[in-house]
Amino acid sequence: MTTTVFSIRSVDGNLELAICPATIELRLSSKAAKDFDAACEAQKSAAWLPIWRQIKSALVSTAQFMSHKFADKLKSIPLEAVTEVTCTEGRLQVQTAEGNQFKGNVKVEIGSYKLEYQFDAPGLFPAAAVSAFAKRFAEIKPLYDAYLAQLRQDLP
Repeated sequence: MTTTVFSIRSVDGNLELAICPATIELRLSSKAAKDFDAACEAQKSAAWLPIWRQIKSALVSTAQFMSHKFADKLKSIPLEAVTEVTCTEGRLQVQTAEGNQFKGNVKVEIGSYKLEYQFDAPGLFPAAAVSAFAKRFAEIKPLYDAYLAQLRQDLP
């Protein structure tokens, strides 16, 4: 279980961007994960049965798919690496020394189930929510940096 300090949900309610004590995480709603799981089940056929357990364990939920796709990018950005959270022309940006980390896309299609996100698309999150997220990040980041600095001082 992860403690969430502040989060925003996408306009469709399926995507959540959360500030956690040490990271910024991207998550999908449990409804999206359940829909994805149901779509996998619906595609199961007699031909699939011998390998179904392997397929099922690899694709348990959309959230797991997302974490594999963005494991090194957006799933868990260390909070200390983030320099700024901004919104430019309706596009949410999570800036690090390497540039905007909130970019890329994912497309999942299984039978009639489709899920597609372009993470740097304008209007993915409501404008007021993005503003609140950026403001909360600006409040939390100095506190977190001070906490890390104190931990480093306390080390022998």
